[in-house]
Order: sequence, then C-alpha cells, then structure tokens
Amino acid sequence: MVAHQDTQPYFFGKVLGLDTYAVSATAAAQAGGPIGTVKDGLFPVGLQCTNPCNLSSLDPGQSVSFGAKFIGGLAPGNWQWLNPTGGTGGGDSALAAAVQNGSPYLFSLTPPNNVINSEPGNKGNSTQVQTALAARLGSCASIADPCSGAGNPNDIPPGDPCLVVVPAVDYHGCTGNCALTIEGFAMIYLEAATTTGTHIDGCFVKAITADSIASSSAPGLGALQPSALTQ
Repeated sequence: MVAHQDTQPYFFGKVLGLDTYAVSATAAAQAGGPIGTVKDGLFPVGLQCTNPCNLSSLDPGQSVSFGAKFIGGLAPGNWQWLNPTGGTGGGDSALAAAVQNGSPYLFSLTPPNNVINSEPGNKGNSTQVQTALAARLGSCASIADPCSGAGNPNDIPPGDPCLVVVPAVDYHGCTGNCALTIEGFAMIYLEAATTTGTHIDGCFVKAITADSIASSSAPGLGALQPSALTQ
C-alpha cells in the first residue's frame, strides 16, 4: 500500500478565511502471476521440462545448469541453445547478441509465438557467444551469490544482468534443428563464478520479469509479472 498526503492552497476559500487544505491518495499494489508472454529479453537457452510441464514446486535457490551434451541423450546434436529469432535464421552473431542483451523477439504460450527453434551445435565454443556471455556476467550486480546459499534468492536487484528468463521446452525427439513448443517461462539467476561458455550454472529464483504478460494457464516457474495497482 502506498499513501501520499500534501497540502494545497485555497483560492476561492480565502474569502471565508481558509488558507490550505489536505489532499491525500492511496494505492495498493498486487503482485502479478506467472507469465505467459515475454515481449523482450528472453535468454536463448531451453530448460528441459517434459510436457506437460509442472515445475510449480521449484524452490528458490535450487540449482540448474545448461549446456549438457545432447541434453542427457534426449536431443542428438543439441546443447540446449535456442534460436533467439524463434525461427531458423539465427546464427552465432544473433545468438551472441541475445546472450548479452536478451532476444528482442516476443515469445508466448499461445500461437503463433509459442514455438522456438533449437540452435544445434555446441555454440558455447563460439568466440562470439563466449565474449557475449563474459560481458553479461561481468556487468552483474555485486551481491552475495543467491545460488550458493550466501545470498537471498528472493532479494535480487531489478535489472541485474545475471537475472534471466528462459523458456521451458521439451527436447524429447529433437534431432538437430527442430521446432519446440514453449511450455512456460522460468526465472534463473546465472552463477558467474562457475559459468563458462560451454556450461552455464544458475539457480531458480522468483522475480519480476520486465516486458511480460501474466497468464492464468502458465506454470509457476518463478517468472512473475510486474505488480499492478488495484485501487
């Protein structure tokens, strides 16, 4: 709840001997629910989640990693990288740009924006991708690591570059380049101390996701819509 009070001068009331009057306003904010649309900033790796995805019991601070070869045998030729354009016209330069700044494309749980293509190959070996990831990690906030237990995974500064939103997808049956249905969006905090270009470490957190839209059908994976005023 936010309240504000101020005083303003009377104009016509001065003839009655009145000088000032109080003006007050209140507003209540309510946190948004799990998000179903990311309009900007998606981080181009996929969280494996077997369809139907139901990771609503994830605990803040629970570890997660990306970059496993063939994603544990589920998807030959893939290392969890995704095409940041959504389609097939990406490449190392587009992937690197999305690694550093997030994808500028809209993704959603509803068609036609609910599909994202895999980006086959171990792109973590790309010099462009490694440079972009290092630049992102190098600009993260100086806080106690929320993934190690030293910091609070629920108290991360807004806009921290290590705070990323990733799509949950099911890689079963994916060989090389393939279209994947987005099952949900998860909030991940990248662990700069142990992340390399070929292996990205992080943990699940709950945080507000900028440029997002909530959905009642979205699984609760930690990515939350910005708070809205209720009065």
